[in-house]
Parts: sequence; C-alpha cells; structure tokens
Amino acid sequence: MERLRDFRSSFWFYDIIGYLLPGFFFVCLVIIDYDLSTLMRYNATHEDGLVSLRLENIHFKMKYFFNFLTWNTDSDFKFTTVLVMLILCYVFGHIIAAISSYFIESLFNNKLLKFPSENLLDNTKRNWFQKIFKNYTRAFDPEFTIKFKKIFELRFGSEPTNKNVFWLCYADISNRSPMGFNRVTHFVNLYGFSRNIAASLIIYVFLRILVWIFLSSNIDSFTLSILVCYILCALIMTKNYLKLYYRQCVELYYHFYSLHTDEELNSPIQV
Repeated sequence: MERLRDFRSSFWFYDIIGYLLPGFFFVCLVIIDYDLSTLMRYNATHEDGLVSLRLENIHFKMKYFFNFLTWNTDSDFKFTTVLVMLILCYVFGHIIAAISSYFIESLFNNKLLKFPSENLLDNTKRNWFQKIFKNYTRAFDPEFTIKFKKIFELRFGSEPTNKNVFWLCYADISNRSPMGFNRVTHFVNLYGFSRNIAASLIIYVFLRILVWIFLSSNIDSFTLSILVCYILCALIMTKNYLKLYYRQCVELYYHFYSLHTDEELNSPIQV
C-alpha cells in the first residue's frame, strides 16, 4: 500500500508541474507580452515616463484576467471561475506536453541526439551534432559499461539493447528499491516541467509570428524584444531539460548497478 501511495502521489505531482503549471504559464505569456510591451511603449512615448502613468487609462490584459476570476465572487459558486481556469490550464498543459513530447523528445532528442539511455552504454564515436551537446551525449567509462552489461545479463539472462535496457532497469528499481525509484521519478518530474515550459515559450512565439504574418498584426521593437527574451528562456529551459534527462538515466543505471552488485556480494557462496 505504501508503494501504491507513493506511485499515486508522484503522478499527482506531475499533474501539477507537468501539466497545470505549464498551462498556466502559457496564459501568463499572453499577459506579459501585451502588458509589458504596453508599459515599455508608454515609457518611450511620454517625457515623464512611467511617473505619469495612470493605470485606469491603460487596458491591461491582467485587469481582464482578474475580472474573469472574480466576476461571481458574490454568488454561492464563487470558486466556479477558478475551477474553470484550472481545468483550462490543465487541458492547455496536456496539449503543450503532447507537442513537446513529439517535437522536442521524439524528433530533436531521439532522432538527432539519441536518448541518454542509449548514449550512456555506447562508446562509439559521436557525430558532429552530438559533439555540440557533448555533456548530454557522453558515455560511461568503457570499463564500467562492461561491468554494467554483465550485471544486466546476470539479472535478466540477455544482453542489454536500446529497446529493453532502460525500461527493464526502471521496472526492476521500482520493485526492489522504493527510495531509488522515488529519486529517479523526481528527475522525471523536473525534466518534464523544463521540457513543457520550453515548449510553452516556443509555441507562443510561433503563434505570435503566425498572427503577425496572416492577420497583419503589428510587432514593434518592444514586442520583438519580449519575444526574443522568450526564445532565450526557451533555450535555457531546453538545456535544463537535457541536463535533467541525462541525470535521470545516470541515476537509474547507477541504482540498478549498485543494487545488484550488493546482492551479488551478499549472496551465499556456492560450494
């Protein structure tokens, strides 16, 4: 029951930081883009800058957002709008996660860099693109790789392959080492959050450019500077995602190796 409780709590935690927060963050990107560029534009076109600013004279998106959240606070169902907002953010989060899973994880990560679960056990020479991300694509020491594959073969009766090594180690750790499994799952939550936040930023910039092209919407220097900041933040979060994803696989393989090495040392000697 304790393991089941931990399993459920980890999923609830991922629901929050993997779906709900990225969905809410996407909504915030719209508000920040519009309101911050409005403030920058006002500061540039008025001699007194923001000193002369009167908030009631500017239509901030933040104002509409808070009006939406508080429009029925006098009714018996005052939390209805908050609940609707949470559901919408959760749905947005799932859409963002699906897009990021395909483009960032499947295309960029798997096709171009290969998953760290493969790179860690592969000591062959890297191509030029993988060398750019050498901290993400580096392998274990060849001596440790040989020892790991031997332990894996003793445990499962077959050599590790790209298709089975990660998930078999993951399943084994979840059954035999709850503490190790929780630590590995923690990295899943962290890299999932980073990946989805990066995708939120990229998706918003992409949609903003589409609106500019097809709806003839204005993008002045102030809005452009904000979009550039969004792209830079997306690159930072993508780098963080790669680092955490790599760290998760390293943790998993080390846990698996140390667990079965201890079992082998503690097993009774056969006479």
